Amino acid sequence: MPSHLRIFFWLTLAVAAYWVLAMLWFLEFPPGAVKALLATLPPATRQMIEQNEWKLELVPIAARAALFVGLAWLAAFKRQNWARLGVLVLFLIMHLVPLAFSAASGRAGAYLRSTYLDPGTDLAMLILTAAILLSFTGNARAAFVSDTPE
Repeated sequence: MPSHLRIFFWLTLAVAAYWVLAMLWFLEFPPGAVKALLATLPPATRQMIEQNEWKLELVPIAARAALFVGLAWLAAFKRQNWARLGVLVLFLIMHLVPLAFSAASGRAGAYLRSTYLDPGTDLAMLILTAAILLSFTGNARAAFVSDTPE
């Protein structure tokens, strides 16, 4: 297997694990601002949110992680070019669609500050960017051109 594809897969897996673990950490140890906001809600509403937060927060993150890892696996181990392109497209959609919606509502600055000024999130984005770049460069490029597996 080409080294760039191996690194691409493992970096994608690491970022996906970070997404899930960061969400579990957030759910178990919410920031003070979240606790303060929940305290202002009526008890019935607060209880409903606390009961459903795992489904509302963790399930989408886990699904996104599984989708990225599945596509990365197909690209790296099965040499499916469409899967490699799928990772790239999903990554772009994941970042550009929320930015477009926030810009349309005049809140792009607030969105950028809240989303991209977190060291963990920024590092995960940079690692995933590097992984995607690796899947399109060097010996990975040749793996998708030739019909013979390496």
